[in-house]
Amino acid sequence: MSILMSTESQNFQNIMGNGSKYKVPRFQRDYSWEEEQWEDLWTDIQTLREEKQHYMGYLVLQTGTGERQLIIDGQQRLTTLSIIVLSALKRLKELSEHDKNNEKRAEAIRTTYIGTIDTVSLTTYNKVELNRNNDTVFKKLSSLETPPVRKVKRTNKLMTESFDFFYKKLQGRDGKEIAAFIELMSKGLMFTKISVDNEINAYKVFETLNARGVQLSTPDLLKNYLFSIISKDGTVTDEEMDDLDIRWEEIVKQLERNSFSDFLRFDWNSQNKTATKNELFRKIRNHIASRTEAHHYLKRLEKRSQVYAALFSAEDELWQKEGYKGCSEYVFALELFGIKQPMSVFLVAYEKFEPHEFVKLMRYISILSMRYNTICKRSPNEQERIYNQIALSIHSGEYKRASSVKNSSEFKKIYPSDDDFIQIFKNKRMPHVQTLKKIKHILLEIERHLSDKKLQGGDISVEHILPKTPDGQWRREFGDDWEDCTDRLGNMTLLTINDNKLAGRKLFTDKKPIYENSGFKIAEKISDYDQWNIDNLKLYQHWLAEQAANTWKINYS
Repeated sequence: MSILMSTESQNFQNIMGNGSKYKVPRFQRDYSWEEEQWEDLWTDIQTLREEKQHYMGYLVLQTGTGERQLIIDGQQRLTTLSIIVLSALKRLKELSEHDKNNEKRAEAIRTTYIGTIDTVSLTTYNKVELNRNNDTVFKKLSSLETPPVRKVKRTNKLMTESFDFFYKKLQGRDGKEIAAFIELMSKGLMFTKISVDNEINAYKVFETLNARGVQLSTPDLLKNYLFSIISKDGTVTDEEMDDLDIRWEEIVKQLERNSFSDFLRFDWNSQNKTATKNELFRKIRNHIASRTEAHHYLKRLEKRSQVYAALFSAEDELWQKEGYKGCSEYVFALELFGIKQPMSVFLVAYEKFEPHEFVKLMRYISILSMRYNTICKRSPNEQERIYNQIALSIHSGEYKRASSVKNSSEFKKIYPSDDDFIQIFKNKRMPHVQTLKKIKHILLEIERHLSDKKLQGGDISVEHILPKTPDGQWRREFGDDWEDCTDRLGNMTLLTINDNKLAGRKLFTDKKPIYENSGFKIAEKISDYDQWNIDNLKLYQHWLAEQAANTWKINYS
């Protein structure tokens, strides 16, 4: 499906003064800006006196939804700018007692940026209509009435405080200065306005922009769709909607460190045929058409968001529960190496497997990830497709134990052989500056396997046998090969921090006794060599690769 959309640059004056009307979807996020954001915006506006223009980012609108365009992304900015205009109107109203020209200024500004007020009923007809929680207070601010102060939701209190914040900023200016300020702001603040024709295309725009590093409010679109399904027959009370709002915010809060879109995709792929990012929203929308289905989906997201967040934190309290304590070390490794592909399997296995079976599964997948992702660097797309097949088998009940996954044809298909693993490991380079923690983890795991000790990493450091910046005899020993050698895993070992300082940049003959007496098996192995040159480095790295193959190994017997 092609995305039907238009893109253009417009300033705030163009957006509000072109006769268009806008609406924040009923269930979209409430107003949430605080003083930090207000101050930043005010500072940006002040720069217009010299720079003339300031870029405000993307404004994503959905057209074809009646007389009002839906604000899919940008509501916090448009609402706050409207509040600035309203604070200016209040100042002009006060100043009109001494200068009637200020009434004309206020009327022109209101008509252009805010809307109109019925002169008989005093009903406000705003250009921007906010969501169900904010619009009543916004209308009171628009009519320059004092909003209620008791039993007010925090979101509405923030709107009122925002109004007071900008009102104080405008004090001390006369009518001409206030009008000039609004004109400067409205002409200088520039948006990239993107108009799309339906919510599916809006979601695709979100994914495209997010992939480019522009973080938009992806959860808002899904929330609005689900809540509109739940409330479409009109029988849902405000209390029920408030409860749903709280539950939704808890989901968002759980995922604040991680991508909401990734979570949705892994959740979907855990029990449905795999979907790409561009297909996801359409598939969810087609799958959830009834109120019951929407409720079930929300409950699943609420429960699984906690598990998903825990899968990115070895310290999460979930791994302290009875039966799950062995998970922390595997979560730590997966997080350290940025492994996300198995999340769909973990989400469904956490629900279907007994705790001890889940721990075993994490071990198997951690081993596979070290071989497949970290060392062999094979295709993550192929791996995710295989994981989808495994997740579906767990969901259907075909795989009830971790051994069923380990012994499956799918798992074996993406499990690199010892020969392949050793062949790649024995030539592996890892730049020290970017990957020190990863190098230390790899060497520590090998050492733990060889020594059978419960080593902790606090007093342990990575030692480069050939110094990172060699000189003198080191350069003569390695010649032009030294640059290729310093970052090879075969040039690294473990020492205590004190022994590492003692070894420093010494020659190999002086380092050998330190390695020999270090207490680390991998360092003791290095002390077996008479000299340290390219040939012995390669021999050692081959040996290290064989130890690694035994460290991260699944026994098939």
